[in-house]
Amino acid sequence: FKKACLIQLTTSTWQGTNKGAFMGMRPTNKPMTWTGGDAIRIVNGKAVEHWGWDDMMERMQMAGGK
Repeated sequence: FKKACLIQLTTSTWQGTNKGAFMGMRPTNKPMTWTGGDAIRIVNGKAVEHWGWDDMMERMQMAGGK
């Protein structure tokens, strides 16, 4: 017996200023923009599972990583 469910998918763009240490790198005080998304499984109107992701390589490169 399986319950009916809905998977809600989203994508997002985040923006901010690198004012603190990130992944061991010093702050650059430069603007950063990166992308990500979420998948949420909903059963009977309630979120029961969540998966999130973002482009960590993109963020590290903007923060000055190689």
